[in-house]
Amino acid sequence: MLNLLDDWVKKTPWRFPLPLGKTILFSGIDGSGKTKHARKLTYELRSNGICVKNLWMRGRGRIFFSFPLLILCRLLQITKVHKLKNGITISEYPFYAYKPIRLLWPWLQFVDSLFYTIIFLYRPFSRSRALVLIDRNVIDTLVDIVADTRTPIGYHLLQMLLLALLPKNSFVVVLDVSEDVAMSRKKDILNLHYLKIRIENYRRLAKKYGWYLLSTDDDYNHVHKLLLATVSKTLKLDNLNETNQERGSAYSSVNRTKVFL
Repeated sequence: MLNLLDDWVKKTPWRFPLPLGKTILFSGIDGSGKTKHARKLTYELRSNGICVKNLWMRGRGRIFFSFPLLILCRLLQITKVHKLKNGITISEYPFYAYKPIRLLWPWLQFVDSLFYTIIFLYRPFSRSRALVLIDRNVIDTLVDIVADTRTPIGYHLLQMLLLALLPKNSFVVVLDVSEDVAMSRKKDILNLHYLKIRIENYRRLAKKYGWYLLSTDDDYNHVHKLLLATVSKTLKLDNLNETNQERGSAYSSVNRTKVFL
């Protein structure tokens, strides 16, 4: 596990540098526990005197050029709006059924991802020594693109460009969870197929690039203990586990940090 970060750097030789700091990236489907684990880990690291910033990046990749296309798709009724049995309304984006949109959407997403990565990550943290925990990132954007457009995971140019936006000193954690468990945790998921196609692609990417794949099907505290141990070894924080066992579960008082323009 000590070589996880070095292995990832070797397998992806070119990325934008984040010169002074390191990043931990959390990816995975809805219901995998990204936000909960990221918030608790933020507390534990700060409790050990480590300067940590927690960025919640959900939806950042759709706030520039992609947004007008989403509005157009809603007006043309390409976007499918579903009302679940529990009353929650969600949107489905079957862009794969419309060739012009299928071809355009991935590149709009890339341009938006480039903009928000520079604005929300590289600009504020390019000279910071803080450890940055990122809850959702361009890996999740890539997986959503593949699911919405049925673009093959081996579409190397798009894949290369998106993953090039990840900071150089990154430790990627892909939280893996079964479809049934995710459905039981989240009440705004359309169906099992929505989850299945995304889970498969997260696993393929994790295997290809050597990212840390952690199952979150088990008890939350047990899973987080494994995560904490891995982060401790990767960042060479020898006393992290012992210190936080003494602190108990006070992490719930942590407030999530958001970055705005």
